[in-house]
Amino acid sequence: LGVSKDADGEVIKKQYKKLAVQWHPDKNRENAEEATVKFQAISEAYSVLSDPDKRQRYDRGELDDDDFDYDDFLRHFSDHFGDIGM
Repeated sequence: LGVSKDADGEVIKKQYKKLAVQWHPDKNRENAEEATVKFQAISEAYSVLSDPDKRQRYDRGELDDDDFDYDDFLRHFSDHFGDIGM
């Protein structure tokens, strides 16, 4: 997300919203493939950084790609952008 290691929850949330809107595939139809990859990475980063337990595990180097929880991502996305029919 491009935030400092000591960024608090509000900074993380603000940066997530900014990047999620910027890279949402619906806003980047001409470059949907790249936007989808970036959007997924942004969402995964937010899922980790917004959860204190996951963030501690990430800081200790204990998380990998298998730890991404898609349901958790959808929950966070809906919290910030509303229900989009999922």
